[in-house]
Amino acid sequence: MTVYLKTLNFKIKKFELLKSQGMCNHTYLLTTFNSKYIVKKFNKVLHSNTDKKFEYLMQFKAYKKNIAPKPILLDIKNRVYISRYLEGLHKITLSKYDLRALASILHNLHKIKVHRKPYSIESYLTKNSKKISKDLKLALLNIKKYKQDFVLCHNDLNPKNIIFADEIKFIDWEFASINDRYFDLASIIIEFNLNPKNESSFLKYYFKKNRYNRKKLETYKIIYKYTCKIWFDNKKDKQCLE
Repeated sequence: MTVYLKTLNFKIKKFELLKSQGMCNHTYLLTTFNSKYIVKKFNKVLHSNTDKKFEYLMQFKAYKKNIAPKPILLDIKNRVYISRYLEGLHKITLSKYDLRALASILHNLHKIKVHRKPYSIESYLTKNSKKISKDLKLALLNIKKYKQDFVLCHNDLNPKNIIFADEIKFIDWEFASINDRYFDLASIIIEFNLNPKNESSFLKYYFKKNRYNRKKLETYKIIYKYTCKIWFDNKKDKQCLE
């Protein structure tokens, strides 16, 4: 860490391991005399399965759009990632104002232009599923019927990755990729357990006067649920070692 401090010209005040940790990394809060930073030390499992350069670039693009904290440093060899620390709250229930603001920032994220091959969610699910259930198999067949709408997606919009302050910001960009916008929409609806009324409001704020495909959304809800289940099951089967 001393090397990074000298490189970035940081004068350290406090360096502490955070109580809230990801499944497969160590996260620290670095406090200097001028600001605060998040320092992540990724484990080998996560590091080998994500594109850290792409993560850094996407977070920087999102930062320029006022959607994410500023990324500061990426050291691929030593698996270290540093970004600005954000003060704010993690919410599990959303007000009408929150729904409108969240829909707006998500829409702004999905407008960021990135030239990259779309991520194959079907390939991930079929490759990592120990047994594909009937409803997942049907969902994978159904998504082929709908028009694809690929955009830059965060892909991990659970409450821990959304900071509510004066403005909403998204953190933890390691799973960002080109995906169908309905995946991010489904993730927020499921993660915040939106009731039908709030779900309709959220979608109205996001799509504005544009129409959306309800059946496609329901299909992506199934896709998202199985993606989470498979991800957590696989992480339990692997050791998260430094």
